[in-house]
Amino acid sequence: MQTNIDSVLLLGQDYGDYGAVKTVAVTSATAASISVGSDLESPSLAFKGSHLTKNEDALCVVETDTLTAFVLADAHFGCESSHVLVSEMYRRLLEGVPRTSVDLDRLVRSMGEAASPISPSETTLGVLIYDRSSRNGFGMSVGDSTFMAVEQGGRTRCLSRPNNRYVSTATIESCRWFEPFDFGVFGGELLLGFTDGVNECHYRHPETSIQDSHIAQLASDVAYEQFDLVEGLSQMALAGIGSNPGGQDNIAIVATSTSG
Repeated sequence: MQTNIDSVLLLGQDYGDYGAVKTVAVTSATAASISVGSDLESPSLAFKGSHLTKNEDALCVVETDTLTAFVLADAHFGCESSHVLVSEMYRRLLEGVPRTSVDLDRLVRSMGEAASPISPSETTLGVLIYDRSSRNGFGMSVGDSTFMAVEQGGRTRCLSRPNNRYVSTATIESCRWFEPFDFGVFGGELLLGFTDGVNECHYRHPETSIQDSHIAQLASDVAYEQFDLVEGLSQMALAGIGSNPGGQDNIAIVATSTSG
């Protein structure tokens, strides 16, 4: 077990109050936010596994002295896949955050051991690990959640590549569909991850939802402070952009500062 660990696990089943946002300062450098959304009649509800659990997103953060790891998941047809897999990832990260992409690949592929064939639920799943000592990082992602670097000066840089595959706790094979990515930073950027409740806050309409330019402007407005960014981005997603609907899907967001 590692020492000097700060961490948080946020499961959507515990955050189902419409219009509410739970934002947590994990450390002085990292913050996370989760919300069920704000639209009680959203078309996304047609893809929920149960009317009792409308928030099927989940996230976790584990931070050591030099390593920051975060995991995002966005399930449909039931919360089981996101909640089981993120909870299992959280447990394993507490035992040891991977220091190389090879170690992360081995961890992700072994997640099939957590298989639970009782549910049709499937999920996106993304993992990002940042090494503060080297200012380099790596990750793996399946599905349409987003990881990006938000640079000072109004620029954003996409780190992951979305795809149309999903992870199911019912099949070990689905844990082999991850797209790897790696990155470096110069310092001063924010590393940001979010589910599609942000860039499709108007459900299935990304063109009338939050754009990269909105994120860059918000980051500048809050002076690149990670807690204010995840809180502000959650509120923006709930409200929608312009006169377009917002809050039509679950929201999970994590941000960490690369300064220092």
